[in-house]
Amino acid sequence: MPTTLPDREPPVPLRTWLGLLKPGRWGQLLKNLVYARRFTSLGSPILVTGWPEISNDGELHVGKGFSLMSQIARISIGIYPGATVRIGENVVINNGTIMSARLGITIEDGAGIGYHALLLDSDGHGLTPLEPIQEGPIHIGRHAWIGSRAIILQGVTVGEFAIVATGAVVTRDVPPFAVVAGVPAKVVKQLDPTGVTWRFHPPERFSPGRG
Repeated sequence: MPTTLPDREPPVPLRTWLGLLKPGRWGQLLKNLVYARRFTSLGSPILVTGWPEISNDGELHVGKGFSLMSQIARISIGIYPGATVRIGENVVINNGTIMSARLGITIEDGAGIGYHALLLDSDGHGLTPLEPIQEGPIHIGRHAWIGSRAIILQGVTVGEFAIVATGAVVTRDVPPFAVVAGVPAKVVKQLDPTGVTWRFHPPERFSPGRG
């Protein structure tokens, strides 16, 4: 009887091998190796540009498609003992952003954080030694957009699809689909939920109308 030879594996295309030689690919692999220990759990390799500063003495949980854009100004994420930071899928954090978590910060899927934003869940200390510290967890909803140089203070929840304008100082909760601006931030516009189509997806670029 004729002998059936086993199927051979198809040859690896040349472009696949050449793709492994791209400097950017090796740079990303190196950065993921360097930063791997900074995360308590990680859904997939992160996209990193530049060298962000991540100090994790608590817990840092990150979903798939997380992007840290730190090539122009360094991102700094500080997590104190006992604090937890949870970041969902396809979240983008831009250059110069500072996050300080003494209790907890949650950023849900598809949210975008602009340049030099501040997320501070604690004052750190009172004005006087006897004054209590003001603190509370921060929650950023799905597909919320935090503008450049915006400040999100302790205890604030930013609703899904909300937009925080550039330079706003947010001291109270932001409703879903609201646009807030000013110091302190106030609602200046309410978006029509049926007309909002923008997403941060895929994570490396802004793509309107993509799910």
